[in-house]
Amino acid sequence: MTCELVLTFGSGCYIKKMEHKVLNELKCESSEIVYLLRTCDKDLKSYKGFQWPSSGLVSAPDWDPKPECGNGLHGLLSGEGEGSLLNNEDAAKWMVIAAVKSEVVQIDRKVKVPRAYVVFVGSKKDATDMIVKLCPGSACAFATVTSGYSGHSTSGDYGHSTSGDYGHSTSGDYGHSTSGNSGHSISGYSGHSISGYSGHSISGEYGHSTSGYYGHSTSGENGIVQFNYFENERKRKRIKILYVGEDNIKAWHIYFLNDKYEVEDKGHGPSLMIEVAMKFLSS
Repeated sequence: MTCELVLTFGSGCYIKKMEHKVLNELKCESSEIVYLLRTCDKDLKSYKGFQWPSSGLVSAPDWDPKPECGNGLHGLLSGEGEGSLLNNEDAAKWMVIAAVKSEVVQIDRKVKVPRAYVVFVGSKKDATDMIVKLCPGSACAFATVTSGYSGHSTSGDYGHSTSGDYGHSTSGDYGHSTSGNSGHSISGYSGHSISGYSGHSISGEYGHSTSGYYGHSTSGENGIVQFNYFENERKRKRIKILYVGEDNIKAWHIYFLNDKYEVEDKGHGPSLMIEVAMKFLSS
C-alpha cells in the first residue's frame, strides 16, 4: 500500500513534513515509500540487542533477503500483520519507519527490509494513529479507529474499530468491533463484535458476537452468539446467549432474533458477510 508522506502526529504532538529528508536518505521516489510499525524496549533495543536510533537512517548489518526471520529490520507493513509480535509492555517504544517498497521481504505476517528511515518513536497511540493516517484503510494492529454514520472503521490485531448506524467495523484477532443500528461488525480469533438493531455481527473462533433486535450474529468454533433486546410486554431488557458447540448451535451459522424473541438458524450461507469474514480471517 502506497502511503502519503505528510506525517500527522497524534494528540499533543506536532505536524512535520519529512518528505524531502526521507526521500533523500532512502534515494527513491515518493511512490516507492511504505511504512512499517514496530516496537523496541525502553532503550530502543530489539531482538539480540540491536540498537535502533531515535531518528534517521538505519541499516541491517547482517542483511539476507531470504524470506526467513532474522537478518534484517523487521516490522508490520502498514501496521498490518501479527500483532502479538509487537511489545505491548508499558515501557516499550513504538516506532514508525519508512522503507522502500521494492526492498520489502514478506515473512508470514510480518516483513523485513535491509534499511529504513526512523520517522517516529513514542507511544503506542501516537504511532498507531500515525500509521492509520499515513496508510488510509490499513488494518493497523492495536489501532483505535472511529467513524460516524455509515462510516467504515478498520483496525488490525488487538485493535478497536467503531462506526455509527449503518457503519462497517472490522478488527483482527483479539480485536473489538462495534457498529450501530443496521451496522456490520467483524472481528477475528477471540474477537468481540457488536452491532445494534438489525445489525450483523461476526467473530472468529472463541469469539463473541452480539447484535440487537432483528439482528444477525455468527461466531466460529467455541464462540458465543448473543442477542440484546428489550421485551416490550414486560418492559425489561433481556439477553439471549448461545454457545457454539452446545445445544446444536453451529459454527459460522447465521442466527437471527425474530419478532417473537426467538432465535432462528438461517444456515451457513451463502452469505456475503460470511465470505468477507472468512477472507479477512485467513489473510
